[in-house]
Amino acid sequence: KAGRICNRELGSSETICFRYLDQAKDSCERALPLLFYICYVVLSFKVLCSMMATVSVVFCSIPYYIQTFIQTNVAVPITDALNRVRAEFEFNISVVHHFSVNLSASKSLGEVSADMMEAVQQHMEPYHRALEFFSYISFWAILYLWYQAIRYRQRYLRDDTFDNIYITRRFVELDLRCAEQGRPTVLPLSARERGRYLPPGALWLTKRERRQYGLQLFRFLRHMLLGFSIILADYSIFWLLDLFRHQLSAEIIARAPSTMTISVNGTGYTSEIFQDLVSAFNTLQEGKVSVLSQVCLIEPLEPDHNTYITIGILYGVWLFICIFGSYMARLRRAVCAAYFPSREQERLAFLHNIIRARREWLLLALRRTGTQRLADTGKSRFFLILTSR
Repeated sequence: KAGRICNRELGSSETICFRYLDQAKDSCERALPLLFYICYVVLSFKVLCSMMATVSVVFCSIPYYIQTFIQTNVAVPITDALNRVRAEFEFNISVVHHFSVNLSASKSLGEVSADMMEAVQQHMEPYHRALEFFSYISFWAILYLWYQAIRYRQRYLRDDTFDNIYITRRFVELDLRCAEQGRPTVLPLSARERGRYLPPGALWLTKRERRQYGLQLFRFLRHMLLGFSIILADYSIFWLLDLFRHQLSAEIIARAPSTMTISVNGTGYTSEIFQDLVSAFNTLQEGKVSVLSQVCLIEPLEPDHNTYITIGILYGVWLFICIFGSYMARLRRAVCAAYFPSREQERLAFLHNIIRARREWLLLALRRTGTQRLADTGKSRFFLILTSR
């Protein structure tokens, strides 16, 4: 008893340690529901609990050996003497009691409440699994989005040509200041330039965005066709098996085309044995043999329509991203421009210079082409001078 009392009063150090670590993990999961995987780090410290358990076992085992010694040398002789004294006063008493219990309920309230909680838990189990799966996927999705945002930010701050194709309000103000100072302007844009540069809120897409839009839409159609083929094959197999079951639902019974009768005459044990055999043979001839039994039919399971609905929802989300993804991607530049206004001003100045330089290069190329053509056709020097100016 001393060892048990020691363990009961002090408690098992390993069990207490495990309980506190589990409570710490539960508190961590309640505080971080989306990142609950981090809380499993606490469980790695359970190795220390085993070390504590070794020390506690040694401490509480000393009274156990003392108890064994006392029980063997003192308690056993005293117990035997008391048992002999008690045997002198033993007598038997018989008691007969009749009772009747009538219950109007098959289950108690506790059992009913437990059954209700179990039913609710079974009904909510798919939702719990879906939430766990969503939490796992969302962690990696957030990590991937964070990486893309960092990568976009680095390119935005370092590369002037990266995603610098938008004619914003600040760009218009910059062009107006250039006009007030007598410097060359770029607005309004030409028809060719409007296909390359556009406002952030414009509904039309640039050439690069249209190419990316078409590629994403092609991938969506390819995967949707593959998924539709799999669903169609699944439902076709079910329809074919169900058709077989329907066509073979009738039971086919075969009978003997002709029968013959055998009779045995005589008396004695041998005659009775042969008569029994002949009667069994006659019974088999008159019986019906089932060639195709209902027991052997295949029972096809209908496809799970909830799976089809889930696949349709995923394809719908993918289609939404394909259609509106290009427009939502423009918000990245707006966020960076709000956090880095000086850098946005530098990029706008660079874009303004690029548009003006491209126009000058285009005019220079046209001028050189015209001059070369006039020189080749042998025109007068007067026209060459006019063209050069």
